[in-house]
Amino acid sequence: MIPLWSNKPVSSPSCDGDQFPTQNIFPSGRQALTYCLNHAGLSRDDRVAVPEWSSHCVISAIGKVATPIPFHEVLQHRIEVSAVLLYDQWGWPTTSLELIGKFIETTKCHVLIHDMVDSIPLSLNGDGNRIDEFYVIQEAIKTIYSIFSLSKTLGLCGGGLAFCNYEELRFKKSGIDNYDGIRQLEKSKDNNDYLLSFFKSEIPVLPCNLVEWLEENDLSQAFEVEKEKRRINLKKISNSKFSTAWPDWMKLALKQAITPGIVPLMRGASNKTLDEKQNEILIKHQIETSVYHFNWSNNSLEPVYEKCLAFPVHGMVSEIDEIINSIER
Repeated sequence: MIPLWSNKPVSSPSCDGDQFPTQNIFPSGRQALTYCLNHAGLSRDDRVAVPEWSSHCVISAIGKVATPIPFHEVLQHRIEVSAVLLYDQWGWPTTSLELIGKFIETTKCHVLIHDMVDSIPLSLNGDGNRIDEFYVIQEAIKTIYSIFSLSKTLGLCGGGLAFCNYEELRFKKSGIDNYDGIRQLEKSKDNNDYLLSFFKSEIPVLPCNLVEWLEENDLSQAFEVEKEKRRINLKKISNSKFSTAWPDWMKLALKQAITPGIVPLMRGASNKTLDEKQNEILIKHQIETSVYHFNWSNNSLEPVYEKCLAFPVHGMVSEIDEIINSIER
């Protein structure tokens, strides 16, 4: 079965033996997020504004250091917060700079966290998808973090990147001396999904499978391989009837070479229709989809969250023409 997020590592063998330094890799995007909050000097008294429908792993990662609070409550009651988290949902770009500036003015925060875990970075120098543009508001925001995930983009068992004002942050290794027990759990076949999630959230150690992959593959080239596969799938989806309900900002994002890993389909369909189509795609094509809320306005101040069918377009999805035709019929 092809999962909603890729779980098959992208292969891009290193030719010159020049590996990406492991000290710049976090065990996961979750741990990178928690580290950024600590790095910013936040504590339990600090509020961090987050989008509605944020995943539990994001809320938990923030909750280890500070207190998350939804955008809606912050704006409705004009609550001052210490940080704002902006999320590129499924790799689709966040709201406009004008609206970001307005939000920052309202909340009086000085820390911006750009959660780009579903996005493929343009390079490994910290200048992710749109991070350059955020520096237009650098005077108001003193600290800008950007976070990427290797597991969500490359199908690895873990791995995250974190940058602060263009500078890469380094993962501080755990003081654990004996890893044998941890390694045995990691290799366990029983409850592997649960254990993998636990590792990503709680264990401050790079998974051994991740270390092995980094030693054998070119990280930068792997991103390019995945990006090209996504680009092909996105082009075919955008040329089908499924993109007719997409607003202009989504079409513009694709023209700007943005490569999300998941697309929203069947906006406005009933719950029954969404459930039926989800089951049909799973049975006929062995592809996992899910009924999720997607912000169609791409506006954090005035979000329009509506249900849709989240459909994967990452590198594990092939023969997408046949799949699209089948779904359309």
